[in-house]
Amino acid sequence: MKKKNKRGFTLVELLVVIAILAILATVTVVGYIAFTDKAKLSNDQTTIKMINDNLQADEVLDGKPSSASEALTRLYGLGYNADKFETYSTGYHYAYNLENNKFYLVDDNDSIIFPESVEKGELWGLYKNRSTDKIQGVSNYIAMEAVTDSSKFNEAFGSGTYNLDLNNYYLNIKSDNASSITLSNGSVASDAGFGEGSNLVKRDLASKDTVASKDEDGNTLIQNLIFDLNNENVSSIFASLSDNSNGTVIIRNNTFIGQNDTKTPIYITSSGFKDNVQDIVIEGCTFTGFGDGAWSLTISPEFNITIKNNLFIQVGRGINIDAANSKNLVTNLKNIEISDNEFYLSNTSKSNALQISNFYDPQLNNIIGPIITYKDNYIEDANAVIVLHATMYNEDEAGVVAEYKDEIPLDLDNVKKLITFSNNKVDEGIQIAIHDPDLNVNVDKAQEAVDYIKSIFN
Repeated sequence: MKKKNKRGFTLVELLVVIAILAILATVTVVGYIAFTDKAKLSNDQTTIKMINDNLQADEVLDGKPSSASEALTRLYGLGYNADKFETYSTGYHYAYNLENNKFYLVDDNDSIIFPESVEKGELWGLYKNRSTDKIQGVSNYIAMEAVTDSSKFNEAFGSGTYNLDLNNYYLNIKSDNASSITLSNGSVASDAGFGEGSNLVKRDLASKDTVASKDEDGNTLIQNLIFDLNNENVSSIFASLSDNSNGTVIIRNNTFIGQNDTKTPIYITSSGFKDNVQDIVIEGCTFTGFGDGAWSLTISPEFNITIKNNLFIQVGRGINIDAANSKNLVTNLKNIEISDNEFYLSNTSKSNALQISNFYDPQLNNIIGPIITYKDNYIEDANAVIVLHATMYNEDEAGVVAEYKDEIPLDLDNVKKLITFSNNKVDEGIQIAIHDPDLNVNVDKAQEAVDYIKSIFN
């Protein structure tokens, strides 16, 4: 029998099929891109609506914000952070209107598209060290982080007249257009040459060589400085002090800023001073940008300590009173006052306003207490006000602490000697007290301490 030849596709037919598949693929990709763009736009509009609903509810309770940075601070207190102000849609911007206390969505053609039309001259754009943050026709901006990139800044604001609300951050750049840019609500290097708006503080930049000065009474002073701990040439306050420090150490009106978890900006123990220092005062300072891995300040209770009128904004953790270096000083625990501070933390599981850590029973058995007075503080955003760190110590036969021992919370009678409270204001939803969840402690005994702290808090 004669075999029949099977006919295949001709080259022309194959090319037609390929062309059809290419067209279908293009249509599919274009359709998918259009779908995702529409979804991103919807997300941006939903975000704007949610932000504005929160702002309007807050305005009913506390009135309209007096500045763009105050509006952001209130939103931070409601659980927002800088990352939540990034648009989903590429090339789009969020912008704020102080007059009506609303956020708006600006598209990639710099046109206002949501929720309604408004004069662009009334908007405040959000600036994060990117030249693309510039919106045509907008001359007011809010800093969402420290302003440190001269090239990007001058690309955006190298000509024209602008207002820049520093949002409690600082500006450390040079600009030929500085005299046409008015700064407010933050810190700037003393010789920067910018226009001065309200609540602007001029401070010198600290370096690794920064040392403390002395006042006429011989007290140690560190004041009116900017400590940028993102810079490897800048050390924490601990490195600025020495064995020559004596009398009272006063840390006043400084700005501490960072975006890392490795450096605690103020870390003070007796090992740095021997017996020369008795009193520590920390007042009028701003702490911002530190992550969950670093406390804003850690101090040993071997000093009389006053911590007052400080601002903690967008930091992972607040104040740590750590008795680890006091372990052999049973009779040397001093008085600590923490008062009139404001805490706007990053609202993670570790963002606690105060940690009390590494005390042990023999330290407290023979004192009356309380050691810590916590009063007139304002906590708007945090996981908890107080965390009790339950790492305690063992003693050898001579009564000298020999080693750490976890899992032994303080006796309740000694917990009662730790702290007293009065007139503190805490935002709804913040826990008053917890024990450190990372430690495998005696849970019942730890909870007894937590319940006591809750019962006396006000």
